Amino acid sequence: MDEIAVSFFLIGRDNTLPLEIWGRLRRGITPEINAVSTIIFVFSLVAIVFWYHLRVRGEGGADAGAEIVAAAEGKAI
Repeated sequence: MDEIAVSFFLIGRDNTLPLEIWGRLRRGITPEINAVSTIIFVFSLVAIVFWYHLRVRGEGGADAGAEIVAAAEGKAI
């Protein structure tokens, strides 16, 4: 999403999602922009939560979760 300049010079005749959003934002914020932004945000959030659960499960379940919480609080286990 942050590579608008690179996309702009490399796309040729096609249009990418970041360039389409950028082009529409120049004309004002519309409900379509809000909907696409919400979909991207929710997809990213689901991917992060899914990755976190896979990581915690791979490191030993609840013990890894306790270590992460303790590290966030600055405590040593």
